[in-house]
Amino acid sequence: MLRQGLWLLIPGLTIGVVIAAGVARLAQALFLGVNVLNPITYVIVGVVECVVVMVACLGPALRASRVDPLTALRSE
Repeated sequence: MLRQGLWLLIPGLTIGVVIAAGVARLAQALFLGVNVLNPITYVIVGVVECVVVMVACLGPALRASRVDPLTALRSE
């Protein structure tokens, strides 16, 4: 469960960085004198997104680990 959620994090971060860079360039053009291409901000947002994905995947992973495999197979 946890690995599947983390595999979705990689394209999410990639798409997010591309969109954020485009929006940042647009914002920089609209608001003169504002530097919006700060790499520390991108790193902090990436770390926060990783933590959110880990917390979101942890609940279902813990619930799945408590289920007896034979019971799960019999119910399907």
